[in-house]
Amino acid sequence: MGFYQNIKRRIIRFKTYYGSVWNYIHGFSKQTVALNGIDKTNYTLFLDDRRYKRGHPYNGVFSSIIDNKLYLPYLLKDYPEVVPKYYYFISDGIVSSLCKDFSDGFESLLKLLEDKRILALKQCYSSFGIGFHKLEFLSGSLKVNGSFISVTDFKNLITQLHDYVCTEYVQQHSYSSAVNSSSLNTLRFLCVRDTKTHEFFLSRCFHRFGTEGCIVDNLGGNGNAYLYLVDIEKGCLKSNGMLSRNGHEVYMDYLEYPRHSAYPGMVIPNFDSVKMKVLEISNSFPFLKYIGWDVAITDNGFKILEANSLTSLGVLQREGGYFEDDRLCRFFLKTND
Repeated sequence: MGFYQNIKRRIIRFKTYYGSVWNYIHGFSKQTVALNGIDKTNYTLFLDDRRYKRGHPYNGVFSSIIDNKLYLPYLLKDYPEVVPKYYYFISDGIVSSLCKDFSDGFESLLKLLEDKRILALKQCYSSFGIGFHKLEFLSGSLKVNGSFISVTDFKNLITQLHDYVCTEYVQQHSYSSAVNSSSLNTLRFLCVRDTKTHEFFLSRCFHRFGTEGCIVDNLGGNGNAYLYLVDIEKGCLKSNGMLSRNGHEVYMDYLEYPRHSAYPGMVIPNFDSVKMKVLEISNSFPFLKYIGWDVAITDNGFKILEANSLTSLGVLQREGGYFEDDRLCRFFLKTND
Protein backbone atom coordinates (compact mmCIF):
# COMPACT_ATOMS: atom_id res chain seq x y z
CA MET A 1 0.00 0.00 0.00
CA GLY A 2 1.37 3.42 -0.99
CA PHE A 3 2.03 6.29 1.41
CA TYR A 4 -1.01 8.37 0.41
CA GLN A 5 -3.32 5.35 0.33
CA ASN A 6 -2.18 4.49 3.86
CA ILE A 7 -2.86 8.05 5.07
CA LYS A 8 -6.30 7.97 3.43
CA ARG A 9 -7.10 4.64 5.11
CA ARG A 10 -6.12 6.05 8.51
CA ILE A 11 -8.28 9.14 8.01
CA ILE A 12 -11.29 7.04 7.03
CA ARG A 13 -10.82 4.81 10.09
CA PHE A 14 -10.48 7.87 12.32
CA LYS A 15 -13.74 9.35 11.01
CA THR A 16 -15.73 6.14 11.06
CA TYR A 17 -14.44 4.62 14.31
CA TYR A 18 -13.53 7.58 16.54
CA GLY A 19 -15.40 10.45 14.94
CA SER A 20 -13.60 13.21 16.85
CA VAL A 21 -10.21 14.16 18.28
CA TRP A 22 -11.61 14.03 21.83
CA ASN A 23 -12.83 10.46 21.32
CA TYR A 24 -9.46 9.44 19.87
CA ILE A 25 -7.46 10.96 22.73
CA HIS A 26 -9.59 9.22 25.36
CA GLY A 27 -9.87 5.93 23.46
CA PHE A 28 -13.63 5.86 22.95
CA SER A 29 -15.26 4.79 19.72
CA LYS A 30 -17.88 7.06 18.23
CA GLN A 31 -20.53 4.41 18.87
CA THR A 32 -19.61 3.91 22.53
CA VAL A 33 -19.82 7.66 23.18
CA ALA A 34 -23.17 7.98 21.42
CA LEU A 35 -24.77 4.89 22.97
CA ASN A 36 -23.71 5.61 26.53
CA GLY A 37 -23.92 9.40 26.72
CA ILE A 38 -20.21 9.85 27.45
CA ASP A 39 -18.76 13.37 27.69
CA LYS A 40 -15.96 15.25 29.48
CA THR A 41 -17.94 15.34 32.74
CA ASN A 42 -18.38 11.56 33.15
CA TYR A 43 -15.88 9.75 30.92
CA THR A 44 -13.75 8.58 33.86
CA LEU A 45 -16.59 6.27 34.90
CA PHE A 46 -16.45 4.34 31.62
CA LEU A 47 -14.13 1.72 30.19
CA ASP A 48 -12.86 2.96 26.84
CA ASP A 49 -12.64 0.80 23.73
CA ARG A 50 -8.88 1.15 23.36
CA ARG A 51 -8.13 -0.07 26.89
CA TYR A 52 -10.70 -2.85 26.51
CA LYS A 53 -9.16 -4.20 23.30
CA ARG A 54 -5.57 -3.79 24.45
CA GLY A 55 -6.33 -5.86 27.55
CA HIS A 56 -7.41 -8.79 25.41
CA PRO A 57 -6.92 -11.74 25.61
CA TYR A 58 -8.29 -11.57 29.16
CA ASN A 59 -8.08 -15.34 29.40
CA GLY A 60 -4.52 -15.43 28.10
CA VAL A 61 -3.65 -18.48 26.01
CA PHE A 62 -6.95 -20.08 27.01
CA SER A 63 -9.04 -17.58 25.03
CA SER A 64 -8.77 -19.77 21.94
CA ILE A 65 -10.41 -22.63 23.84
CA ILE A 66 -13.64 -20.76 24.50
CA ASP A 67 -13.70 -18.99 21.11
CA ASN A 68 -13.59 -22.26 19.18
CA LYS A 69 -17.08 -23.81 18.98
CA LEU A 70 -15.59 -27.25 18.38
CA TYR A 71 -14.12 -27.25 21.91
CA LEU A 72 -17.41 -26.52 23.70
CA PRO A 73 -18.48 -30.11 24.51
CA TYR A 74 -14.95 -30.90 25.71
CA LEU A 75 -14.82 -27.77 27.87
CA LEU A 76 -18.23 -28.61 29.37
CA LYS A 77 -17.66 -32.37 29.66
CA ASP A 78 -18.83 -32.31 33.30
CA TYR A 79 -22.07 -30.57 32.27
CA PRO A 80 -23.28 -32.57 29.24
CA GLU A 81 -26.91 -31.71 29.99
CA VAL A 82 -26.34 -28.05 28.99
CA VAL A 83 -24.52 -28.74 25.72
CA PRO A 84 -26.26 -29.36 22.36
CA LYS A 85 -25.35 -32.71 20.84
CA TYR A 86 -22.38 -32.49 18.48
CA TYR A 87 -22.61 -34.83 15.49
CA TYR A 88 -20.03 -34.00 12.80
CA PHE A 89 -16.92 -32.01 12.03
CA ILE A 90 -16.80 -30.88 8.39
CA SER A 91 -13.77 -29.50 6.59
CA ASP A 92 -12.56 -29.55 2.96
CA GLY A 93 -15.50 -31.72 1.94
CA ILE A 94 -14.78 -34.39 4.55
CA VAL A 95 -17.62 -35.22 6.95
CA SER A 96 -16.19 -36.78 10.12
CA SER A 97 -18.32 -38.15 12.94
CA LEU A 98 -17.89 -36.71 16.44
CA CYS A 99 -20.14 -39.39 17.89
CA LYS A 100 -19.41 -43.11 17.97
CA ASP A 101 -23.02 -43.86 17.02
CA PHE A 102 -22.65 -42.33 13.54
CA SER A 103 -20.58 -43.13 10.48
CA ASP A 104 -18.45 -40.69 8.52
CA GLY A 105 -19.51 -39.25 5.18
CA PHE A 106 -22.15 -37.11 3.52
CA GLU A 107 -24.71 -39.91 3.29
CA SER A 108 -24.60 -40.40 7.05
CA LEU A 109 -25.12 -36.67 7.57
CA LEU A 110 -28.06 -36.68 5.18
CA LYS A 111 -29.61 -39.67 6.96
CA LEU A 112 -29.24 -37.89 10.32
CA LEU A 113 -30.99 -34.82 8.93
CA GLU A 114 -33.85 -36.97 7.68
CA ASP A 115 -34.16 -38.51 11.14
CA LYS A 116 -33.80 -35.33 13.21
CA ARG A 117 -35.66 -33.04 10.79
CA ILE A 118 -33.59 -30.04 11.83
CA LEU A 119 -29.86 -29.48 12.46
CA ALA A 120 -27.41 -26.58 12.82
CA LEU A 121 -24.17 -25.94 10.94
CA LYS A 122 -21.70 -23.51 12.56
CA GLN A 123 -18.27 -22.27 11.56
CA CYS A 124 -15.86 -23.00 14.41
CA TYR A 125 -14.36 -19.51 14.68
CA SER A 126 -17.07 -17.20 13.34
CA SER A 127 -18.94 -14.49 15.23
CA PHE A 128 -22.13 -12.44 14.73
CA GLY A 129 -23.89 -15.51 13.32
CA ILE A 130 -21.80 -15.32 10.15
CA GLY A 131 -21.74 -18.60 8.25
CA PHE A 132 -24.56 -20.19 10.23
CA HIS A 133 -26.82 -22.63 8.36
CA LYS A 134 -30.17 -23.93 9.56
CA LEU A 135 -30.85 -27.32 7.96
CA GLU A 136 -34.35 -28.76 7.69
CA PHE A 137 -35.95 -31.85 6.19
CA LEU A 138 -39.65 -31.30 5.58
CA SER A 139 -42.03 -33.62 3.72
CA GLY A 140 -39.18 -35.24 1.83
CA SER A 141 -37.53 -31.93 0.86
CA LEU A 142 -34.38 -30.18 2.07
CA LYS A 143 -34.23 -26.58 3.23
CA VAL A 144 -31.18 -24.48 4.07
CA ASN A 145 -31.80 -21.16 5.83
CA GLY A 146 -35.47 -21.33 4.89
CA SER A 147 -34.96 -22.01 1.17
CA PHE A 148 -35.54 -25.32 -0.58
CA ILE A 149 -32.44 -26.98 -2.00
CA SER A 150 -31.71 -30.13 -3.99
CA VAL A 151 -29.63 -32.97 -2.58
CA THR A 152 -26.95 -32.20 -5.20
CA ASP A 153 -26.76 -28.55 -4.22
CA PHE A 154 -26.76 -29.50 -0.55
CA LYS A 155 -23.81 -31.83 -1.15
CA ASN A 156 -22.01 -29.03 -3.02
CA LEU A 157 -22.58 -26.75 -0.03
CA ILE A 158 -21.12 -29.31 2.36
CA THR A 159 -18.02 -29.82 0.18
CA GLN A 160 -17.30 -26.07 0.37
CA LEU A 161 -17.37 -25.86 4.16
CA HIS A 162 -14.15 -25.46 6.13
CA ASP A 163 -13.91 -26.05 9.89
CA TYR A 164 -17.62 -26.45 10.58
CA VAL A 165 -19.52 -28.41 13.21
CA CYS A 166 -22.94 -29.97 12.73
CA THR A 167 -24.95 -29.97 15.96
CA GLU A 168 -28.38 -30.44 17.40
CA TYR A 169 -30.69 -27.51 16.69
CA VAL A 170 -31.90 -26.45 20.14
CA GLN A 171 -35.66 -26.17 20.61
CA GLN A 172 -36.23 -22.99 22.59
CA HIS A 173 -38.81 -22.27 25.28
CA SER A 174 -42.25 -21.16 24.07
CA TYR A 175 -41.82 -17.60 25.46
CA SER A 176 -38.88 -17.10 23.09
CA SER A 177 -40.43 -18.88 20.14
CA ALA A 178 -43.52 -16.67 20.49
CA VAL A 179 -41.32 -13.63 19.86
CA ASN A 180 -39.69 -15.14 16.78
CA SER A 181 -39.64 -18.81 15.84
CA SER A 182 -37.33 -18.57 12.82
CA SER A 183 -34.28 -17.73 14.99
CA LEU A 184 -32.90 -19.27 18.15
CA ASN A 185 -33.08 -16.29 20.54
CA THR A 186 -30.30 -16.23 23.09
CA LEU A 187 -29.17 -14.59 26.31
CA ARG A 188 -25.59 -13.38 26.74
CA PHE A 189 -24.36 -13.89 30.31
CA LEU A 190 -21.19 -11.83 30.78
CA CYS A 191 -19.32 -13.39 33.72
CA VAL A 192 -16.22 -11.83 35.30
CA ARG A 193 -13.92 -13.25 38.00
CA ASP A 194 -13.63 -10.96 41.03
CA THR A 195 -9.94 -10.38 41.74
CA LYS A 196 -10.65 -10.27 45.49
CA THR A 197 -12.95 -13.22 46.05
CA HIS A 198 -11.69 -15.17 43.01
CA GLU A 199 -15.31 -16.05 42.28
CA PHE A 200 -17.24 -15.24 39.12
CA PHE A 201 -20.12 -12.76 39.20
CA LEU A 202 -22.64 -11.81 36.54
CA SER A 203 -21.75 -8.31 35.42
CA ARG A 204 -24.22 -7.81 32.58
CA CYS A 205 -26.85 -9.74 30.65
CA PHE A 206 -28.82 -9.07 27.49
CA HIS A 207 -31.38 -10.93 25.39
CA ARG A 208 -31.33 -10.99 21.58
CA PHE A 209 -34.29 -11.72 19.31
CA GLY A 210 -34.30 -12.08 15.56
CA THR A 211 -37.18 -10.68 13.53
CA GLU A 212 -39.57 -12.73 11.45
CA GLY A 213 -37.77 -14.72 8.75
CA CYS A 214 -34.29 -14.16 10.23
CA ILE A 215 -32.40 -17.35 11.11
CA VAL A 216 -30.05 -15.67 13.61
CA ASP A 217 -30.65 -13.29 16.51
CA ASN A 218 -27.34 -11.46 16.24
CA LEU A 219 -27.21 -7.71 15.70
CA GLY A 220 -24.08 -8.10 13.61
CA GLY A 221 -25.86 -10.06 10.88
CA ASN A 222 -27.44 -8.75 7.70
CA GLY A 223 -30.99 -9.05 8.97
CA ASN A 224 -32.90 -7.21 11.65
CA ALA A 225 -32.62 -8.02 15.34
CA TYR A 226 -33.43 -6.63 18.75
CA LEU A 227 -31.31 -6.55 21.90
CA TYR A 228 -32.90 -5.98 25.29
CA LEU A 229 -30.85 -5.36 28.42
CA VAL A 230 -31.85 -7.73 31.23
CA ASP A 231 -32.47 -6.87 34.87
CA ILE A 232 -30.22 -9.51 36.45
CA GLU A 233 -31.93 -9.22 39.84
CA LYS A 234 -35.53 -9.51 38.63
CA GLY A 235 -34.85 -11.70 35.59
CA CYS A 236 -36.88 -9.62 33.16
CA LEU A 237 -36.35 -7.48 30.07
CA LYS A 238 -35.60 -3.78 30.47
CA SER A 239 -36.76 -1.03 28.13
CA ASN A 240 -33.22 -0.09 27.11
CA GLY A 241 -31.66 -1.88 24.17
CA MET A 242 -30.76 -1.76 20.52
CA LEU A 243 -32.33 -2.35 17.15
CA SER A 244 -30.25 -3.54 14.23
CA ARG A 245 -31.44 -2.82 10.71
CA ASN A 246 -29.35 -4.66 8.14
CA GLY A 247 -26.34 -4.64 10.43
CA HIS A 248 -26.65 -0.94 11.41
CA GLU A 249 -27.20 -0.60 15.15
CA VAL A 250 -29.49 2.05 16.62
CA TYR A 251 -29.94 2.64 20.34
CA MET A 252 -33.52 2.94 21.57
CA ASP A 253 -34.60 4.24 24.97
CA TYR A 254 -37.82 2.28 24.79
CA LEU A 255 -37.93 -0.97 22.87
CA GLU A 256 -41.09 -2.80 21.99
CA TYR A 257 -41.02 -5.73 19.62
CA PRO A 258 -43.27 -5.05 16.58
CA ARG A 259 -45.60 -7.96 17.34
CA HIS A 260 -45.75 -6.95 21.01
CA SER A 261 -44.67 -10.40 22.16
CA ALA A 262 -41.47 -9.09 23.74
CA TYR A 263 -41.78 -6.09 26.01
CA PRO A 264 -40.10 -4.36 28.96
CA GLY A 265 -40.87 -6.31 32.10
CA MET A 266 -41.31 -9.65 30.33
CA VAL A 267 -40.09 -12.35 32.71
CA ILE A 268 -37.48 -14.84 31.49
CA PRO A 269 -38.47 -18.33 32.72
CA ASN A 270 -36.23 -19.79 35.44
CA PHE A 271 -33.74 -16.95 35.12
CA ASP A 272 -32.39 -17.22 38.67
CA SER A 273 -31.69 -20.94 38.46
CA VAL A 274 -30.05 -20.54 35.05
CA LYS A 275 -27.93 -17.66 36.36
CA MET A 276 -26.72 -19.69 39.33
CA LYS A 277 -25.88 -22.67 37.15
CA VAL A 278 -23.97 -20.52 34.66
CA LEU A 279 -21.92 -19.04 37.54
CA GLU A 280 -21.29 -22.54 38.91
CA ILE A 281 -20.04 -23.65 35.50
CA SER A 282 -17.85 -20.55 35.18
CA ASN A 283 -16.28 -21.20 38.58
CA SER A 284 -15.36 -24.73 37.54
CA PHE A 285 -12.66 -23.29 35.25
CA PRO A 286 -9.82 -21.84 37.37
CA PHE A 287 -7.92 -20.83 34.22
CA LEU A 288 -10.66 -18.48 32.93
CA LYS A 289 -11.39 -14.90 34.02
CA TYR A 290 -13.82 -13.35 31.55
CA ILE A 291 -16.55 -15.27 29.66
CA GLY A 292 -19.61 -14.37 27.63
CA TRP A 293 -21.92 -17.40 27.55
CA ASP A 294 -24.65 -17.59 24.89
CA VAL A 295 -27.59 -19.40 26.44
CA ALA A 296 -30.94 -20.58 25.06
CA ILE A 297 -33.75 -21.24 27.54
CA THR A 298 -35.56 -24.51 26.84
CA ASP A 299 -38.66 -26.18 28.27
CA ASN A 300 -36.44 -28.45 30.39
CA GLY A 301 -33.68 -26.03 31.38
CA PHE A 302 -31.15 -24.36 29.12
CA LYS A 303 -28.40 -25.01 26.59
CA ILE A 304 -25.07 -23.20 26.20
CA LEU A 305 -24.52 -22.62 22.50
CA GLU A 306 -21.09 -21.05 22.66
CA ALA A 307 -18.64 -19.02 24.74
CA ASN A 308 -16.99 -15.71 23.88
CA SER A 309 -13.80 -14.14 25.16
CA LEU A 310 -14.44 -10.53 24.08
CA THR A 311 -18.06 -9.38 24.19
CA SER A 312 -18.56 -6.10 22.30
CA LEU A 313 -18.90 -3.15 24.67
CA GLY A 314 -21.92 -1.81 22.78
CA VAL A 315 -24.64 -0.78 25.22
CA LEU A 316 -23.16 -2.67 28.17
CA GLN A 317 -22.31 0.57 29.97
CA ARG A 318 -25.57 2.31 29.12
CA GLU A 319 -26.96 2.01 32.64
CA GLY A 320 -23.71 2.56 34.50
CA GLY A 321 -20.05 2.78 33.55
CA TYR A 322 -17.85 -0.22 34.31
CA PHE A 323 -15.73 1.86 36.70
CA GLU A 324 -18.74 2.54 38.92
CA ASP A 325 -18.51 -1.12 39.93
CA ASP A 326 -15.50 -1.79 42.20
CA ARG A 327 -15.19 -5.36 40.94
CA LEU A 328 -15.02 -4.30 37.29
CA CYS A 329 -12.71 -1.41 38.16
CA ARG A 330 -10.26 -3.82 39.82
CA PHE A 331 -10.49 -6.26 36.94
CA PHE A 332 -9.90 -3.82 34.09
CA LEU A 333 -7.52 -1.43 35.86
CA LYS A 334 -5.57 -4.33 37.45
CA THR A 335 -5.83 -2.83 40.94
CA ASN A 336 -6.00 -4.77 44.21
CA ASP A 337 -7.82 -2.26 46.44
